[in-house]
Amino acid sequence: MNADKLKMTITYLQMRRPSTGTAAAPPLPGLHVARLHEPAVAEYRYLYNGIGSRWLWYERRDMDDDSLRAIIQHPRVEIYVLHIGDTKGGYFELDGRN
Repeated sequence: MNADKLKMTITYLQMRRPSTGTAAAPPLPGLHVARLHEPAVAEYRYLYNGIGSRWLWYERRDMDDDSLRAIIQHPRVEIYVLHIGDTKGGYFELDGRN
């Protein structure tokens, strides 16, 4: 791999119909996932940069605040945060716009 190239894998999840089951119990005590409703841009950037920097995430970092807000506060975009005790340990987005 060239020094100026970055190998990237993007994975998508497709949900063809709503879930009919109930949420499973957390695998370890102190873990829980909670939805982040209408996150502030600064809060989202904190998550994105803090979690994504290790993986060289850059796409959302390059967006201006208004463009990013239009995505993360869109009614069909859901953002969930993994909490490990009082610490935010990860997050994921479900983008239902398309």
